[in-house]
Amino acid sequence: YGAYLGYNFTPSVALRGYFYMQDLDDGWAGANVEDSPMTWSVLLDLKQDLLKFTSLWVQYIEQDNTWVGPRASTQYPAIFTPGENYPIGADGTSKTFMVNAQQQWNDKWESFIQYMTTDWDNEAWDDTDQYTIGIGYQYTPQIKFWLAYNYIDYNNGHNGAGYTGNESVVLFRTAIDF
Repeated sequence: YGAYLGYNFTPSVALRGYFYMQDLDDGWAGANVEDSPMTWSVLLDLKQDLLKFTSLWVQYIEQDNTWVGPRASTQYPAIFTPGENYPIGADGTSKTFMVNAQQQWNDKWESFIQYMTTDWDNEAWDDTDQYTIGIGYQYTPQIKFWLAYNYIDYNNGHNGAGYTGNESVVLFRTAIDF
């Protein structure tokens, strides 16, 4: 079950949100804890023509830890790989806050920065913070390149095991549209 709502205050200012609820049958991970998990989000989208220097996307997301499917927390790629034991199926609600700023310099060049933090609402998992900064180049209308630096702070991670401390990576991405 779900609903999506959005309202454009002006062409440059929008408020959006969604709400979804699942009805899990027995046998699904977490169904024994909560068989009707929910997720919801609200976001404020401010376009660059309003702020002049940057666009701004501010989003808050809550997801029950028994939610099955795409999660806001998949923004932390090193934690959420198949087979990892993360708070899916645990009691509680993960709370994610994101701020994205993108600067379109001309038809070819852009820069961006993102901050994201998640409170897992689970004693076994410490809060996680992520910072990303990068540039993008539109080579042709169909080909785009990105170069970014990403830093993740896992704090004490999962009971001091698994992912702890921090890590960083330089990312290079190529997108080809057909």
